[in-house]
Amino acid sequence: MVIAIIGVLTALLLPAVQAARESARRSQCANNVRELALAFLNHESAHGYYPTGGWGFMWVGEPDAGYGHEQPGSWAYNILPYVEQQALRRTGAGVTDPFEHQAAIKSVVTTPVPIFQCPSKRPVQGYPINPRLAALAINAFDCGPNNGCLVARGDYRANGGSTWAGDVEGVAPTPADLAKDDRTGISYQYSMIRASQVIDGSSHTFLLGEKALSSAAYEDGSYTADDQCVYSGNDNDNVGFTGKTAEDIYVPQPDSRPANADLKFRFGGPHVEAFAMAMCDGSVSFLSFDVDAVAFWRLGGRNDER
Repeated sequence: MVIAIIGVLTALLLPAVQAARESARRSQCANNVRELALAFLNHESAHGYYPTGGWGFMWVGEPDAGYGHEQPGSWAYNILPYVEQQALRRTGAGVTDPFEHQAAIKSVVTTPVPIFQCPSKRPVQGYPINPRLAALAINAFDCGPNNGCLVARGDYRANGGSTWAGDVEGVAPTPADLAKDDRTGISYQYSMIRASQVIDGSSHTFLLGEKALSSAAYEDGSYTADDQCVYSGNDNDNVGFTGKTAEDIYVPQPDSRPANADLKFRFGGPHVEAFAMAMCDGSVSFLSFDVDAVAFWRLGGRNDER
């Protein structure tokens, strides 16, 4: 009889305990978004522009390449000094021997940093690269699916804007590349956006937010928008958009979607009913998955004057 009562009490308490744990994980995830937003603002204050999105997905961060157009790595790589990871950002700096340089880059891309991962989504650890890739990147060819290299992932996306013009592998930008800038966000390929360019106002423009990813693809690197590294240059692994046009909006999605759902570029997350987004003023809010689609799309643009 006593055992039966204990069993009933356990069954009653377990959902409450699980709910309390998820509440704590959700709060930590929102705090990560807040700290990342603060790092973006500190980067803008120090360099005069928000962190660039880098060159493209066939590149990872280079320690001696600065923070602007010459830097192939992602926004996550460039904010490392502003999330208490200055030593990681400096790893490999000044190293000229190509083999030692490769070893240094490999040590960076295989080092997970807790602030880039949402505790509701997956553990802080290394994850495999998609087998379709020969190696993680041109400047990290010693890290690939055939040698068991496990890389740091990210669970957040920078705001690339309300228009998406296509995704490319990326090389060092030419003057023509820099002159053609039809994206409306904060961090994307070759970007160097200043705070003064946020015409719509910092409280009316997304900065970054949680990344939509089917829970079925959390750990195996099988999904094309989660198969590389948090430090990889511009890619849908780490940059999101609110849409292409007003008629083609990337509505945010929960991670409960099936593995074959198209979640590339979309914001969303693992929490029930809502996901965290940061604005350019550093404020963070949880938005419902039922958010007005047009309003959400407009918040992705920094200069549409809406």
